[in-house]
Amino acid sequence: MVTMQVHVDGVFKGKVDDDGMVYVELVLNGWPVDDFNKAIPSGTKVGLYLNPSAKEGGEIVIGNDDAGLPPGATIYAPADSQGIILATDNAGVVMPINGRQMPDTALGHMLP
Repeated sequence: MVTMQVHVDGVFKGKVDDDGMVYVELVLNGWPVDDFNKAIPSGTKVGLYLNPSAKEGGEIVIGNDDAGLPPGATIYAPADSQGIILATDNAGVVMPINGRQMPDTALGHMLP
């Protein structure tokens, strides 16, 4: 597992912790963390559809007892296989959980 730390520019529904960040637990399925960091570098624009993790009363079990997180941080998990949408360098988007790629679709078209 890895925790993706995301600075929030806007919220369509729900709330963000006081630090303006969301912390998203992701299963790496055998990916080395270095490969994850290269695939989703700092500064990547993302759209997120999230649910609280099991620790927060949701359904997905996480593992690492808040390691490296601010005290009281809420931990989230993707709502489904389309819960994470990444903007690509070529003005398209990709959904890494289900592998769907849309090279001619802007991130803004995937959000409410």
